[in-house]
Amino acid sequence: DQLAAVAEQLFRHYLSRHGSAITRMAMDGVDDAELWQEWDVIRRARIRTAREVVKRGIDRGELLPGTSASRLLNSISGAMLSEAMTVPPAERVTVMTSAREHAERLVDFLLFQAPGLTPSHHRVAAQRR
Repeated sequence: DQLAAVAEQLFRHYLSRHGSAITRMAMDGVDDAELWQEWDVIRRARIRTAREVVKRGIDRGELLPGTSASRLLNSISGAMLSEAMTVPPAERVTVMTSAREHAERLVDFLLFQAPGLTPSHHRVAAQRR
């Protein structure tokens, strides 16, 4: 549920005008040290949050020990960004209302279909739902 909340927040962010500006800033920051510093503050805050969520998931036995918070966040961020970029401008407000469903489908895929992130007993239990 916490990963779905993170994914939903990112998806809503990427669908917004502000999110589009941040994405451009991150891309331009590759060639501009000053922009990179601004982006890095945002990036580090996201990684801290992801680490906390992943640590709690590991502590509860929902994620495998050693799960990389950075890789998991990059997977979620990249997928949500990619999905947001495919939404036509005229449909963004409508899609925003179903952001949670998009996020839950992604997290379910990562945790229950992609191998190696969750203990097998969680994958089996999820398949029974």
